[in-house]
Amino acid sequence: MKRVIIWLILVLPLCITACSKISGENGSANQSEYYVRYASDGLGGSGINVYNVSYTDEKGEQKSLSNMTADSFERTIGPVSVGFKASFRISVANTNDTRARAARIEVKKDNNPFVVKAENASTKGGVTVTYTIE
Repeated sequence: MKRVIIWLILVLPLCITACSKISGENGSANQSEYYVRYASDGLGGSGINVYNVSYTDEKGEQKSLSNMTADSFERTIGPVSVGFKASFRISVANTNDTRARAARIEVKKDNNPFVVKAENASTKGGVTVTYTIE
């Protein structure tokens, strides 16, 4: 009987420690990290066309940049989680400019490369694209 009690005293703490380590491995430390890249081409260039950009940041808030003149735009944010709703909009002040503009949302999971998840193009005014990480 003494052997059983001593055995329980020695083995029981080891079992409890092992179980808590296993449950900790399945917690938040194992969640995937996602990064979102907003990209657009054919925007302004040479300062002729002025455009505005708005996108969703890591906190889920809309960020706006005004009076942009570069020919392309790219911004990467993260990390974000599953359920994140990405939104990206390019608006052009000169509605007479009919050049095609493409906006896309690319997503990277952990150490994998970026993959295009949503894309849209327009020849007038502006373009909007959205994507929810699932």
